[in-house]
Amino acid sequence: MRDAGVRVAALIPAAGSGTRLGLGPKAFVEVAGRSLLGRSAAALAPHVDEVLVALPAGLDLPGDVLARAVSWPAYTAS
Repeated sequence: MRDAGVRVAALIPAAGSGTRLGLGPKAFVEVAGRSLLGRSAAALAPHVDEVLVALPAGLDLPGDVLARAVSWPAYTAS
């Protein structure tokens, strides 16, 4: 049980490009008509106050995702 004054958020990191998979961002891949990201957000939602999704800059959430998007700036490793 949580304290009444404490808010809990879940952060789903979904900023990968899915290059090896070859289908675009893995989180956006659909299985049985629903994105993997949508399934993850729906599973977490009953247990937290807010679901946040870290996305690459310029990308929008799929329509089946009930969460708040957080833009993740593009970085390159050197």
